[in-house]
Amino acid sequence: MSTLLLIVMFVSFVLFAAVSLYVAVLKVRQQAWSEAVIWIFVPLVVFGGLTMAVMGASSAVFLALVLLCGGAVVILIGFKYRQNPVYVDDQGKQQTVAPAWIFVFFGLGGLLFIGGGFVLTHLDMFVSQ
Repeated sequence: MSTLLLIVMFVSFVLFAAVSLYVAVLKVRQQAWSEAVIWIFVPLVVFGGLTMAVMGASSAVFLALVLLCGGAVVILIGFKYRQNPVYVDDQGKQQTVAPAWIFVFFGLGGLLFIGGGFVLTHLDMFVSQ
């Protein structure tokens, strides 16, 4: 790859990360925690995947990383809504999160986390031969 192409890619990724973190800060100020976590999670996955690809890691390890991080994020969202079960919708009205949704967050986060652990401990199942 040419040096110019690498510089352009690096600058575009840095701009992507900067814009994502700026949007995440705006979402935190609006107390839209789940959206802020997503805007932080996406650049981490992109940069983590690119770093892992450059270092020669397999796609199964990247899948495990995404599942583990996704599960952790959803569990953190569940804890946040358990402490303060309100959010602000698109019209600016304060809404209450139903207790059932908090259990869904914990259940989905747990399943994602367990799935990531399974992929990480059984990498040979996910490698094509």
